[in-house]
Amino acid sequence: MDKGVEEHRKLHEAGWFPGVASHYSKHAEEIRSLIRWTASETMLDFGSGRGEQHKRYQVWREWGIEPVLYDPAVPGIDELRGRSFHGVLCIDVLEHIEAGDIARTLRLLSSLADRFCFIEVGLSVDTSKHMSDGGSCHVTIRPASWWASMVRSYVTRPPEVRLRFVK
Repeated sequence: MDKGVEEHRKLHEAGWFPGVASHYSKHAEEIRSLIRWTASETMLDFGSGRGEQHKRYQVWREWGIEPVLYDPAVPGIDELRGRSFHGVLCIDVLEHIEAGDIARTLRLLSSLADRFCFIEVGLSVDTSKHMSDGGSCHVTIRPASWWASMVRSYVTRPPEVRLRFVK
């Protein structure tokens, strides 16, 4: 397991990253429209945390598709089993990944999504959660233009890609 995943696993064990409904609910209408427009029937929540946004808050009910949960730092949902999905959500995840792993992660997202990919990236340092070295858990902070270029370069497969930012 790489260092970043191990660090996030410790944060999950400490109760952080339950999966936050607010990140999802502010995009609910756009995600629902994407699902309908692409006639999607399957979806993956990539980097879902413990999935409380779906288990407890059931934000997926607005969409009509309950997503498969995946988070490499959460035991029980830490394995991808080689399948693809009509849609992939990746919300508040990429900024937690080391810059050197972003291209590989984006290629993986691209390989998993058949019809659409919805990505939200944080553009600022998270001062509320820290890694064991004291640094922010948002380890890759870059301007929106950098993220847009990376997504254009590496997310090539699904016909529809939506990229949103949070400051």
